[in-house]
Amino acid sequence: MASHSATIASASCSASAPGACVDCGAASDQIAADGYCLVCGRKQPAPHDHEELVLPGVVAITDRGRTHARNEDAFACGVADGVVAVMVSDGVSSTADSDKAAIDATVAARDHALGALAAGESVPAALTGAMAAAQQAAAAVPPTTGETASCTAVYFAARRNGA
Repeated sequence: MASHSATIASASCSASAPGACVDCGAASDQIAADGYCLVCGRKQPAPHDHEELVLPGVVAITDRGRTHARNEDAFACGVADGVVAVMVSDGVSSTADSDKAAIDATVAARDHALGALAAGESVPAALTGAMAAAQQAAAAVPPTTGETASCTAVYFAARRNGA
């Protein structure tokens, strides 16, 4: 494989720091560690409850389901050297930390796919490697309640621009 030194535009789901209050607009320093606004008292949504991404050629959105305590779904997208890679994973809500497994799986798969495709691998070969990377990343999430985190239905799409 050739080395990959391209600039990569990528993004993925994450547990990011809170922004301004969704109700009163108070600054992020007015959001307490427990997630409540110190100005208006409203509980803020978790950062991963709703995420949106726009990259050249890619749009991704994920939302927490109405009956779920957290968003177990995740995406990771990237664009580099005319290659677009999109990974989507559905966490298994009946297992602990499925949200973490889904995030880790999509990021690992995206990173592998971008590198492999930029190095000239075929899409099927990049897909195979990306799925292996996703499986390893999800399996590496440490159990927190005695059960292993899991995610399913990892979807991969890639294309070379102009192809």
